Amino acid sequence: MPRTLLKTENLLVRYHGHDGEVTAVSGVDFSIAEGESLAVVGESGCGKTSVALALMGLFPAKAVDVQGVATLDGRDVLSLSQAEMREVRGQEISMIFQDPMTSLNPYLRIGLQVAEPLIYHRGMRKRAAREAAAGLLESVDFTSPMEHLSRYPHEFSGGMCQRAMIASALSCSPKLLIADEPTTALDVITQDRVLRVVQEMRGKQNMALLLITHDLGIVASIADRVAIMHNGEFVEMGTVHEIFSNPQHDYTKALLAAVPRLDGNKSVRLASVQKEEQISTPAIEDEPTPQQSPTPPKGNSLIQVEDLSVHFHLKTPSGDSRTIKAVDRVSLEIKPGEVLGLVGQSGSGKSTLVRAILQLIKPTSGRVKYEGRELTALPESAVREVWKELQLIFQDPYGSLNSRMTAGQIISRPLLNYGITPRRKTRKRVEELMTTVQLDPAWLNRYPHEFSGGQRQRIGIARALACNPRVLFCDEPVSALDVSIQADIINLLQDLTEALSLTLLFISHDLAVVRHIADRIAVMNHGEIVEWLKTDDICAEASHPYTKELLAAIPIPDPTVHRIEVHGAT
Repeated sequence: MPRTLLKTENLLVRYHGHDGEVTAVSGVDFSIAEGESLAVVGESGCGKTSVALALMGLFPAKAVDVQGVATLDGRDVLSLSQAEMREVRGQEISMIFQDPMTSLNPYLRIGLQVAEPLIYHRGMRKRAAREAAAGLLESVDFTSPMEHLSRYPHEFSGGMCQRAMIASALSCSPKLLIADEPTTALDVITQDRVLRVVQEMRGKQNMALLLITHDLGIVASIADRVAIMHNGEFVEMGTVHEIFSNPQHDYTKALLAAVPRLDGNKSVRLASVQKEEQISTPAIEDEPTPQQSPTPPKGNSLIQVEDLSVHFHLKTPSGDSRTIKAVDRVSLEIKPGEVLGLVGQSGSGKSTLVRAILQLIKPTSGRVKYEGRELTALPESAVREVWKELQLIFQDPYGSLNSRMTAGQIISRPLLNYGITPRRKTRKRVEELMTTVQLDPAWLNRYPHEFSGGQRQRIGIARALACNPRVLFCDEPVSALDVSIQADIINLLQDLTEALSLTLLFISHDLAVVRHIADRIAVMNHGEIVEWLKTDDICAEASHPYTKELLAAIPIPDPTVHRIEVHGAT
């Protein structure tokens, strides 16, 4: 039987703030054996990351109170001084942080950041450490690693930065690796690559893994045991098979039921962890709601895209020019009331296509028609008027809202800009929109930082609905959200589509999510649409190798089925 590597007893984390103390972790107990993988699962704010930061000794003592015992190989790491913890961090216990773009130093080259633990802990000279760093990059699937050593983080994609961080974390062969949401917002193919690297290195080094995540598919594929965390406590713990096949706690059952599955019934509504309110679209008294454009006859296309291309011409350091075909001769049509899904990994051209349809980016060639009007031929002033009917919901619920404006000001901006509602009645309309997206109207004077990620995304949806649009372009609206919040947003969009007769173009890298909400699916790769799918049985219909690769990379939330079977996939 493997010996216990880490054991915590009554671990408590309490934050000191202006409004008093907040207990993030309420005395949790757990252990991890050598070579074992323990997944901690729960929603944002439940205390998962606080557990990790406490074990790493990264909390400032004056702002956070950490109590309890955490014994790593016979030493209580919570009682060590900062000097002693610096010897432990990176050598005995390492951490992969959630956001590699902000966790890596933008001023330092990747080579130095990967080699730094070897220089500090192993006393390597820089040249030897640099050669070792190249080997580490190669082990995490970098081609031509020596060339990448001299690059900066901004020159890498999110997946490449994440793999570079893994290389740095594993450089000194730690006994325990803490992975805090290591694949959040990565596309499924990049996610699969990152997880394979972690699993391979774990096997080679007999390393224990503490995995923090909300993705139950990942948990099912790589965890040995699972701890379900809610409101700072572990409400259930067991082997991965016990948790998935026979969950005991109501919260665990709700989390499992909230996951959209490729092999599930798409007609069944996703379960909500929180109690949902009934969707309502109240009318404004004594003033008619602005009328939407008349719905075209059934069967007609609302939006037509014909041979649309967006090419970017870049200059290389040597002075040569290079053309990037972000979108290349794409044609599609969207019918009234339809939900069209658009899938593909990061960099496939999905977001560029949407921005070109909306004329936020001028296409290189091709045409876009909305209700027969060619948008590519309209002046900018006319396009701005069309935007009232074509609205965009952004991917990042944190970065897409103005941090200096209240929720009410953010939602009211389109109303005032387009003169849709008289100023004296704007507040009432904002309250109605907040009710529609299941936000308390009493919160309209709160700022974005006072809302959760899911609530911020609802503010973005309310802002998009303010103009009474015909079409919503949803650009990865749930990719960075917890599974429970993701379910709520998907359910909300489905309700709004039906209640307001909306048409949706829904972009995602997750085929399981798109399958649940869409009527048809377009698969995009390298700027082209390579395949069209109906959503009834994606796995049987998929014929293009890229579609099969996307399907094969999706982790299934069932430990007995690690990957969905795709006909003809290798």
